[in-house]
Amino acid sequence: MVFTGGFLIGRTLSVLITMTLGTSMAARQGSLPMAAHQICMQVWLAVSLLTDALATSAQALIASYLSEGELKTVKEIANFVLKASITGCF
Repeated sequence: MVFTGGFLIGRTLSVLITMTLGTSMAARQGSLPMAAHQICMQVWLAVSLLTDALATSAQALIASYLSEGELKTVKEIANFVLKASITGCF
């Protein structure tokens, strides 16, 4: 029996452990470092969710246009997403 989700579980556990250790270390430093840590975590989570949403919608659009054979539109979508992800603005 082959377990296909091993890398995903490993990545998820690595992120959770790292976040937990970082939070623990910030909490030991006092309330001000802990507050700064939480602000940074919230910004990081928001950016992470926004980039995931961009990637998901781009994949759906590319798959749709690729199935219709519209390669020019696929190239435009890919270029837009690449520019948006590099510059950080939509």
